[in-house]
Parts: sequence; structure tokens; C-alpha cells
Amino acid sequence: MHFAADASPEECNYSETLAVAALSEQEGLQGKAIAGKSPGIGAIVIRNPGDSFKFNLDCLQFNFKRYIIQAMDTSKQTTANLAPESFGPDSLLLDNQLCFALYSASLTMTKIYKPLLQKMGLTYPQYLVLLTLWERDELTVSALGERLFLDSGTLTPLLKRLESSGFLRRQRSSHDERQVIVSLTAAGKNLRQQALAIPPQVSCSAECSLDELQALTQELRRLRAAMAGNIA
Repeated sequence: MHFAADASPEECNYSETLAVAALSEQEGLQGKAIAGKSPGIGAIVIRNPGDSFKFNLDCLQFNFKRYIIQAMDTSKQTTANLAPESFGPDSLLLDNQLCFALYSASLTMTKIYKPLLQKMGLTYPQYLVLLTLWERDELTVSALGERLFLDSGTLTPLLKRLESSGFLRRQRSSHDERQVIVSLTAAGKNLRQQALAIPPQVSCSAECSLDELQALTQELRRLRAAMAGNIA
């Protein structure tokens, strides 16, 4: 089994999980639990899986609507309280994994953004930093990391590259030297006008209306908040 050389341990573990799920499905082991290899996310059946980005979004939207309904029905009941048989014999099928639907949709979304951002000289993580600063300029590094769900070890290299590209600057706070303030340069502010063309192009690629994209985004936020509350 081969993994990318630059993949993090977490990415390798998740990739291994997906590989095991795929092999289990191929070899007819769907009903058997493989110790230590289950993603641990509630399975929701997706039938006739396709490769198109539109299909992935439709499946995600369907899954999250079911997730919200199930969450309301079970109130504060956690997955840990559910009996294993509740998930059924197909719980380890790859296409039944909510985590895989999220993971693969995220990879596909990044591929759609890549050529759009290359024209601006940005990577997708750098674009997220700029989106945050266009929304509210002059943030501390800690506030920026909290907003983007990134730790300082991941965020600092992004900020350094954006600073070397002339899009932002970092400086110590005059009120508290322990804090570093991140602010946009004129070039960084001007880049926002060019970025206005990106959301419509992504929407076209997804073949979704604005209302559908907003509804899906809202459901994703609900899922993220629910799962964040259950992180040990």
C-alpha cells in the first residue's frame, strides 16, 4: 500500500481506512468489522455512486438532511450510545461513509479552485487567509487561526509566503508585543476585486443554484459544530 511522501500521519491513517473499506467491499466483507480500521462515522447509504461533482454535492445534501433529522430524533444521544447492529451489515461500504463523502468532495472542490487561483498566484489555503482578511482586516495570528481552524504551525508558513508575495504584512501589536497583527497591503486589498469572479464559476461547476449552495453550506456548519462538541 503506497501513500504520498508528504502526507501527514493523520492523512495516511485516513487513506489506509479508505483502502480497507474499498477492499472489504470488493471482497464481499461488508458485514465484517475490521479492527482498528473503521472510520467511526455513521453510515448513510448512497446508491449508484457517480463521479460527477454534481452527484457528490447531491449526495452530501441528502446525507446532511438525513443527519439533521436523525440528530433531532435522537436529541443528545451520541453515536457511542447506539448499538453496533443499528448501522446494519453495509456500514463499512466505502460509498456509505459520510466521512468519505466529505473527504472526496473536499478534494474535488480543491481541484476546481486550483486553476482559478493559479491566475491570482495563490494556493487554496492562502486564498482562505485572504478571504478572512477581506472580511475583517488587522487580525491577530491567533484570531486568524481560530477563524480558519488552523494551528500556528500550519498558519505561520502560509502567512510568510503571502507576506513575501506582497499581499499582507505582519507586525507586533503596539499594545501587546506578544501578539502579531496581520493586515492586508494595498496589493492584497486590490486582489479582492479579481477574486469576485471565483464564486460564480464554482457555482457553475457545482451545477447548483445559489440557494442550494447556501443551504448545503449551512448544513455543513451544523455538522461541524455538532462534531466539534464531541471531540475529546
